[in-house]
Amino acid sequence: MHRNRASVSDYYQAFLKSLEEMVTKNSDEYILNTETSKIISDLIAKSGNGLLLIEFDTERKETMRHQKELRTVPSRMRENFYSYEGDKQFEYETIFITIPIIPNTSINTIKELGTSTFSISWTPDDFKWNQDSVVLSIDIKGYGFKYDDQQIINKVNELKKQVHEWVGWANSDIKQGMEMIEKNLPSFVEVRKKKLIEDKNKLGGLSDRMGITLE
Repeated sequence: MHRNRASVSDYYQAFLKSLEEMVTKNSDEYILNTETSKIISDLIAKSGNGLLLIEFDTERKETMRHQKELRTVPSRMRENFYSYEGDKQFEYETIFITIPIIPNTSINTIKELGTSTFSISWTPDDFKWNQDSVVLSIDIKGYGFKYDDQQIINKVNELKKQVHEWVGWANSDIKQGMEMIEKNLPSFVEVRKKKLIEDKNKLGGLSDRMGITLE
């Protein structure tokens, strides 16, 4: 669930606002003498290009790591006839599946944002996201359970499906965000150019009427 987190859409609304502020702060000469498309590309590049799409790296193989560790099983989680014995140390076994992704400097930001499509039963926080990979962890043996091979395979496939679903949802929202920027920013620049021309003409006319040279 999103827990009231900001969304990818919120990110791009804020991104658009920051770009509009950059347009307003730029010199009149630059805005008037530069093509709108060049202004937009310059500003987006200067501000970091927004969020990068998440891409799986098919050139690298997925890997699996196995780990054993002792964990404390609280007495409240034990069977009634054992609960009086208190907490218990029990060996758990976990496998870690690493799925490579193309190095992505935006991943830490993306994983903290909500997507317009989401699941109510899991979140991207269930996985460990690195700039060049995503890691799935699955307990395969612990207190009161031990998965057989097919159960492990089924669980791995289920988590991989969730990862691919979320990446698809995030990428879709990122694309929509950039489309919104590309649609709205040019008109803002054009409005700014029109205003600057009107201001220049008005001041030029006022200067002529008063006989005062306009610097």
